[in-house]
Amino acid sequence: MVRPHILALPLIAVTALAACDTSLGTDATQSVAKSVVNSAIESQLPGVPVAPVTDCVIESASGSEIIDIAADGADGNVSDDTLILIAEISTRPDTVQCFVTDAGPAVETQIGLAL
Repeated sequence: MVRPHILALPLIAVTALAACDTSLGTDATQSVAKSVVNSAIESQLPGVPVAPVTDCVIESASGSEIIDIAADGADGNVSDDTLILIAEISTRPDTVQCFVTDAGPAVETQIGLAL
């Protein structure tokens, strides 16, 4: 039997690290956020090269958005609100330009970008 307080540990750890003003806190939070975005991209856009798309989303996200994404996905479950946030970040002009520049034609074709 899984104890509920044990399930909260990843969320507490991500939240605590996110509050740290150190590169460890930032790196750990970004790592968890990247994992969440990777999963979202894989499930929503099969066939798209995940790493460059994820990098573009993370680079375009604000610090608080990265914390929100990481905190929501720390337990392995991603809410609809986080999926919507990732989709919203993905439509920003800087993110779209990053897709075109860094992720290449496969992403343009799969996502249907029109520049």
